[in-house]
Amino acid sequence: MRTKLVIFTLIYIIQQSYASTFYVDQRHPYAGDSNPGTRQLPWLSLEHAAKTAAAGDTVLVTTGVFQEQVRIKNSGTAEHPIVFQTIPSAEVIIDGSQLNIPEWQGLVDLSEKNHIIFSGFHVQNSATAGIFADEASHLVIRNNYISDTASSGIGIWNSEYISVEGNEVRRACFYGRQECITISNSAYFEIYSNHIYESGPGNRGGEGIDIKDGCRHGRILQNHIHDLQQIGIYVDAWKRHTYHIEISRNRIHDCEGFALASEAGGLLEDVRFFNNIVYHNQHCGLVIGSWGDVSGMSRPIKNIRIINNTFVGNGWNEWGGGINVENPEAKKIIIRNNIFSNNLAFQIANEANVPETELIVENNLIDGFRDYAAEITGDKPVFGNPRFVNRQQHSFILLPDSPAIDRGSPEDAPPDDYCGTERPQGSAVDIGAFEYTDDVGIHNFDSDSDKPSGFQLYPNYPNPFNSTTTFSFYVQAPLHIKLIIYNIKGQAIDELFRGDISRGFHDFTWQAGYNIASGVYIYRLESSNEFISAKCIYLK
Repeated sequence: MRTKLVIFTLIYIIQQSYASTFYVDQRHPYAGDSNPGTRQLPWLSLEHAAKTAAAGDTVLVTTGVFQEQVRIKNSGTAEHPIVFQTIPSAEVIIDGSQLNIPEWQGLVDLSEKNHIIFSGFHVQNSATAGIFADEASHLVIRNNYISDTASSGIGIWNSEYISVEGNEVRRACFYGRQECITISNSAYFEIYSNHIYESGPGNRGGEGIDIKDGCRHGRILQNHIHDLQQIGIYVDAWKRHTYHIEISRNRIHDCEGFALASEAGGLLEDVRFFNNIVYHNQHCGLVIGSWGDVSGMSRPIKNIRIINNTFVGNGWNEWGGGINVENPEAKKIIIRNNIFSNNLAFQIANEANVPETELIVENNLIDGFRDYAAEITGDKPVFGNPRFVNRQQHSFILLPDSPAIDRGSPEDAPPDDYCGTERPQGSAVDIGAFEYTDDVGIHNFDSDSDKPSGFQLYPNYPNPFNSTTTFSFYVQAPLHIKLIIYNIKGQAIDELFRGDISRGFHDFTWQAGYNIASGVYIYRLESSNEFISAKCIYLK
């Protein structure tokens, strides 16, 4: 009995050793790095916390400005990661404006470390990258705001099992050094629900997200990228075999769209591109490119599936369009079930003259065939206005009389759409990123009408979502309304809007707070005599 008690006690001590929580609080009158790091006697610097935290430790940081490089010394384990996290509502700034950081490091450096979670910080003014990792694994970089970096806002190299989620990256890549989010020669990664915008100054800035040089087994999901001078999302094999990449549910506008390439001879293959919304980009919505620094070099690209996307209004300054196939070596390219509407010089172009045996184009909606020299329509095209809810407000959900409804092919179609709506809803798959459904919510009215007389609510996007989602609705006449979020028990947990609103299309973004648990939530639009509500899914 005594032996069992000793063993139990040892197990309890070992478990406790993996459960320390430390505090960093600059504003505490007794803060100091010689303290034990408790709430009552917190540490003063992040640098000390980064050197001290061990597997299983959590470091909680409250409001302050830290002019120091954060280089985490130890690794966590799968069962006991190291967590660096800001306290809810705290504004914690890591500022590198007075620091001279070597080129192959970051203001926050996670290189050669494993099982680290870094969440909620504002990282700014780095002479190199904002958050950087080389030869690391099992990293979660979540809900950070990174701005004004000379190199990548977030840069990951030669690593595996990486999650970059819910971050905001602004004015990265001064003078075009690297990209806003860079993933190079890395495996098993997910770049999810990030907001990337505003090019850094000088020499055009960098691409939004670049997946390059040997990356494999990765997903780029639900990112919003806009107002860059370069490509929004770029997948470039460079010199290494780059493969099994999924690009879905991203919204890209006012950039140079998407691009796929093999600039230095590496094979790019097995890229799946679906449920993306691509509009108002200069040049093309998507390019399968043949560019590179060395002329005459082979640039192999094969097994690319571009299915159920929406391309609208791409092309500036008299040239550009929806998709352009520029690489004559491209093989087994499928362009199917996409909407191409009002793109400038062409909707789909095959400038490389890839043969039909290697380029399958079918079941696309073409709105505005331009008769460009290399323009094609493919097999079974649907011609006409796609009938969006509100093109001017960039709501590309389909109206009930859209010719895109039930006109797509089921072959390789994604099982759900941009909003998470299951395909198909009707007799066949719809064309484009949205599957039409008239069952957008739960209705309750005081009148005899079976539809809301004052407004219409549309599915939120993205859905499911990680940190933010947008609720869209149309108001037929000026109204006094409320937009409220409820949990599944019917308890109101947030109010996004209450007041008078004008006629027209409106949207509101919900930022799920730290106290919101993963699960199903109801968003409800109410007026004085009616309401409409729908479900959304939050995955923390």
